[in-house]
Amino acid sequence: MEHSSIQFIDLPDEILLIIFTKLNTIDALNSLLGVNKQLDNIIQDPIFTSHLTLFRWSSNDRIDPLDHKVVNQFCLQILPQIHDKIKCLNLELLSMGRILRATNYPNLCELGLYNIDENTATYLFYHEQSFFHTFKKQISSLTIKLDDKKQPLIRNILTYIFTYILTMFTNLCYLNFQASLIYSQQVSFDIVPRKLIFSSTLLELHVNLENFNDCLYLLNGRFNQLHTFHVNISTIRSDPTIDNKEKLFNLKYFSLTCDVKTYVYDKLIVPLLQRMSNLEKLDLHLLIDHNKIFVDGNDLKKNIINYLSYLKIFQFDIYSFISIYNQINLPSKEDIQHTLTNLGNNQIISCVNYFSKSKIGYCHIYSYPLSNRITYYHNITNNFPDGLFKYVRKISLFDEYSFEYEFFIRISQSFPFIEYLSLKNQTPQNHKQYQETNLSIVQFLHLTELDFQEAHDDYIEQFLIDTKTSLPNNILFDIDYHQLKRVTHTFTRAATRNNCAKLVLSFLSFDVLPLVEFILPSDINDEDALNLLEQVPNSQLENSTSSTKINQSTTNRLVITEQGNTTRAEDKDPFLKKMSKYSSNPDEYRPVVVDRALLKAMDPSLVFVCKWPFPLRWKWYRIIVPEQPVGRCRHCNKFFHNDEFELALLEQGGCPFCRNKRDSDLTGEYISLIIFSKDLFFIRVI
Repeated sequence: MEHSSIQFIDLPDEILLIIFTKLNTIDALNSLLGVNKQLDNIIQDPIFTSHLTLFRWSSNDRIDPLDHKVVNQFCLQILPQIHDKIKCLNLELLSMGRILRATNYPNLCELGLYNIDENTATYLFYHEQSFFHTFKKQISSLTIKLDDKKQPLIRNILTYIFTYILTMFTNLCYLNFQASLIYSQQVSFDIVPRKLIFSSTLLELHVNLENFNDCLYLLNGRFNQLHTFHVNISTIRSDPTIDNKEKLFNLKYFSLTCDVKTYVYDKLIVPLLQRMSNLEKLDLHLLIDHNKIFVDGNDLKKNIINYLSYLKIFQFDIYSFISIYNQINLPSKEDIQHTLTNLGNNQIISCVNYFSKSKIGYCHIYSYPLSNRITYYHNITNNFPDGLFKYVRKISLFDEYSFEYEFFIRISQSFPFIEYLSLKNQTPQNHKQYQETNLSIVQFLHLTELDFQEAHDDYIEQFLIDTKTSLPNNILFDIDYHQLKRVTHTFTRAATRNNCAKLVLSFLSFDVLPLVEFILPSDINDEDALNLLEQVPNSQLENSTSSTKINQSTTNRLVITEQGNTTRAEDKDPFLKKMSKYSSNPDEYRPVVVDRALLKAMDPSLVFVCKWPFPLRWKWYRIIVPEQPVGRCRHCNKFFHNDEFELALLEQGGCPFCRNKRDSDLTGEYISLIIFSKDLFFIRVI
């Protein structure tokens, strides 16, 4: 019998193409391009070259840069050969500049930039010398994912970058612009000229916004071709400044997410949805305080579905809370589930809990397909129905019944990739005395922050004893100092030593800072306001026994050093007088506007001035309880109560919130603290 030998490259091109599609695109191009003409023709097929993602996704949805040798190979050899075939590029921060400068991309129309920091983003979209101007007419699809996890963004920078993008890219049809939700700052349009927020070409928008008014503003004719809108809003509260009545005929797909409880579901959200009469797909992720009645299937059908006659797909993840004072015949899980049967979804899951001490009821309903897109799972109780949630990154645990060891096993298995966990439970565990030698160690492999400010000591032990829980390194742990000292036996307990060594501790003793932000009227710029603050009235100078010094160091903060009592009676404080005239309703927030006369009358020792580079406006804060120490990190702009334990931590050279360390290239002090007490003084941590 004759034997024939067939080499790999002897296979038909169609078979080779099928084989190569099973390979990673980066590896296929890097390994096969340039081997011979046959493979070059195959590997330059549009299936490999039209859409390139030049970084790697890790298993927990993180972005890993390519090895520098691979980047060199692409920039020097591969990209110049296929540059005219590339229509879409997805890039990360470290290699982005080299790749975009490696060659010209005449057919590039889709661009994705990931893990971009604020300095890079500001340069790309604002600086006149940015190479991005080369693409401003050809880019129709743009994705921007800013990374502010290590260092929070300068306040308002997101809004300016968003505005620059709309101005720069004149043919933009798709925009996905998002920053991490770890910090509260998002895009808001209170500080930019509204005529700049406009696009006649934009069809699809994904964005994180500061408040509901910003959402109404974008839907108020700014994007008259928009048919798909995905929005994540930090807070939804009452604000009557924009009309919420005109029909939105063009909108076909709307997705609304808010991870903060809202009290105005019926007043604001329902009327907005009823305006979308041609909507075909709707996603809702909401936390709703609904007074006496849960948001169930009957409510959704009556107030939303019946108004959307073209609706084909309705997916939701809705938490609703009610008060249960003197209420009887409260609905059960079965009652809620029965109301959901007529919504047409394949599977809807519900969970109902009542808390007798807190006098609240809580109902969670969600459509099963949407569970694959939930990133924050709220208020998990012992009644949690289990399941696998691979995309959830933040969870909160709450119950009035104890969380036992088995509960944390369930949580770690259902949420394998969580990065943030908060726990509120003051009920001690019932089975601590039992030996858990046969139970698995609870593992949270990707945690970056734990918030245990309202937790019983037993749960601190649960996470700190290494035979119960395994933690990764460098976790930010928000906890009361005295509680930690108690659980660790004054930091001498051997069982907690290993896990404690993995923590960055933030000792918190207060919940609310005594600071009020105020704004300036349009006829006063920042420099003028600073000068007005420095103009201390003559009468005050004559009567004061203090020595005053204005410090404008690299911390960009106005500081007064005084000896003596600077507090004034409330009836003599013009700022507090003006505050009292504003509405006390938290759902009707109105910022305090400070005019020239009030600036001159204000005590500058009670003012924080946070300077930002042009074109951003400075931020102004007034401390209203001088007896409470307040400090601020200049890296993450985080204000905090400065008790002795926080100060001790900061003196070690790291901020407990952003965890930045001192860098050799920084000028001036790393962190500055202003401590307000009977004797004011200025502290620098160098």
